[in-house]
Amino acid sequence: RMKDFRGIYGIMTAPYKANYDLDVEDIRREAEFCVRAGAHGIVVPVNASEFFLLSEEERNLFVRETVEATAGRVPVIAGVAATTT
Repeated sequence: RMKDFRGIYGIMTAPYKANYDLDVEDIRREAEFCVRAGAHGIVVPVNASEFFLLSEEERNLFVRETVEATAGRVPVIAGVAATTT
């Protein structure tokens, strides 16, 4: 059963390494920060996550790592926005 989604939902930024790969450790740290700071949930990848620059594989990685890092403590909403003509 879906519960009501209310409160403050953090929008994570996309952390990159020097070689422009997503930084998985930073994704996990950022998710942990959101949980510890009291966010009621997390939305990723969307606006601040630079979703329009991420490949499908990177989007999946970002969502998967965020879900694993939060470990069910808060809901994670997977953004599905995309740019198109």
